[in-house]
Amino acid sequence: MTRRRAIILAPALLLGATAAACGGAATTEGAPPPTSPPPTAAGTSGGGDPGTGSTPGTAPASRPEPEPVPQTAGPVTLAADVCTVEGSELAAPSTFVVTSLAFTADHAFIAGDDEVHAYAVTSDATGCSLTLDNAMGDDGALDVGTTPMSTVSATPTGRVVTSGVLGTKVFDTDSGASYECEDVTGNVIVHPSGTYAYRWFPGSPVTRVELGDSKCTEGPEVPMPFPEVVFLAFDGDGVLVGGKDAAGTMTAARSVDGTATWQHGNPTTSDEDALGWLHGAAPCGEGYCLADTNFDRLQVLDGAGVHRASFAITEVLGLPRGFTRTMVSGPGGAPFVLTSVTEGGTTFGYVARLGDGT
Repeated sequence: MTRRRAIILAPALLLGATAAACGGAATTEGAPPPTSPPPTAAGTSGGGDPGTGSTPGTAPASRPEPEPVPQTAGPVTLAADVCTVEGSELAAPSTFVVTSLAFTADHAFIAGDDEVHAYAVTSDATGCSLTLDNAMGDDGALDVGTTPMSTVSATPTGRVVTSGVLGTKVFDTDSGASYECEDVTGNVIVHPSGTYAYRWFPGSPVTRVELGDSKCTEGPEVPMPFPEVVFLAFDGDGVLVGGKDAAGTMTAARSVDGTATWQHGNPTTSDEDALGWLHGAAPCGEGYCLADTNFDRLQVLDGAGVHRASFAITEVLGLPRGFTRTMVSGPGGAPFVLTSVTEGGTTFGYVARLGDGT
């Protein structure tokens, strides 16, 4: 298994709300930024030409070959393994070829172009690999019907929740059972227990959804430290959440019952610990890692949410400037990022495993 081959999936998804894994995560997002742009303005979800400016439908470009190189800032080193993928391609004219990533104990699930595909996953000291599991769903594609699904989240025990602007579907991958929640729309992230989920949509409050064996029931509003959430992921007894604080600064926080146990943000956008947006967050070694496409930045925080170091996503992954869709916890608790790069009118997807930022 090599460390420098990218992952690839079949066309399939519509909107771009990312989510994921072993507890779940979701983030709002705009169009991918240019390949070599200035940073996107802080406090906006991303914008600009989706890639190099090439017109979709022109001659397909070659997939950029990742060349990840460990990066060091002060006492912190951050490295990445770009996972190999077998059985399908993550490449299409659509800029939404990948939008969301989630993991069970032994599978990865990737949402893209309205569909969700299942991959057997291997992650060890030699690298990481994903192989399309043709025995699951329809040749590896979950049966989401005609409902476009842009977000996927999952539990370690195999409950997978797909969601989008028109509905939600719950899968129990071990038994093969599934059911629809037509009235639950937006981003839905499942708790690791599999018994409930949080649902949210840009501009709306977060609400709790009870997940039964054959139906779901939407419940009360869930308190959050920010009036509008841009990212959400379960973390133990709390959640990792992104949003604007009372002063309008893009901020990441860990919240328990609506109260922040730590909060990280900087209104001085030229500083290396500022956030333009929060596209992903996950436990990372003894602390946390944050992904910010707008500033092409991965931040490493300690367990109390204090900034330790910042790195360029492009340098850590060894890829041209693209759009990091999300960051989620994967096998062994490692943080994984889902990224896309557009070249010559074709968008290519990549999954990479990050080190622990020690």
